[in-house]
Amino acid sequence: FYTSSLQGVVPANEIGLVVSILRLLDTLLIRSVVTNEASLETAFVFCLIWGLGSGLTISDDGRDYQKEFSEWFRNKFKTIKIPSRDTVF
Repeated sequence: FYTSSLQGVVPANEIGLVVSILRLLDTLLIRSVVTNEASLETAFVFCLIWGLGSGLTISDDGRDYQKEFSEWFRNKFKTIKIPSRDTVF
């Protein structure tokens, strides 16, 4: 879905996206997060959302790719608790 339907500010390949997620996660992993399963899941979901979604933009024709990603993410991962706002960001 990501590479076929969304457009970012700059082109991003799959490896680059994974590296972004892991670098974000690396900054958040402290002992208290790693030893608490709920905190670890929250940290991972945060990094997943921002690692994939931070490069998305609104196209010249007004198509909001962050909003599309947000809707896809909520539909795909229904068991993950995310505050109900406009988007997951």
